[in-house]
Amino acid sequence: MRQLFIKDKAREGVKLPVVIDGVDGDHYVIVRGKDSDEYRQATAESVIRSRDIMLSESSISERAESLIDERYKVLSSLVAGWSFDENVTHESAYEFATSISEPVAQAIDKLAENRAKYLKKQ
Repeated sequence: MRQLFIKDKAREGVKLPVVIDGVDGDHYVIVRGKDSDEYRQATAESVIRSRDIMLSESSISERAESLIDERYKVLSSLVAGWSFDENVTHESAYEFATSISEPVAQAIDKLAENRAKYLKKQ
């Protein structure tokens, strides 16, 4: 039964090499799985904030901008570490999430949902 327990493994994360211009570099991001407490909490909070955004009287473009920001907040919750000089904090992970290219964001999201990668961790 214990081999199915994934939450701690998802929290530790899995290393994702950072590819720049199609070339693997020396850098990587440690990506938490979607079964981690951090991701679950960020997702739940985002759902509540998104509801409030949708019910607000803001313009469509302001609501769209706020919803995009919610995506970045959830994506940043998946960043557990990296090889860059700066320490990972909520703020630095958020800045990273708002600044990376869409293919890198998709690679993070795809890895995070691949439970087999986290279950294989020893």
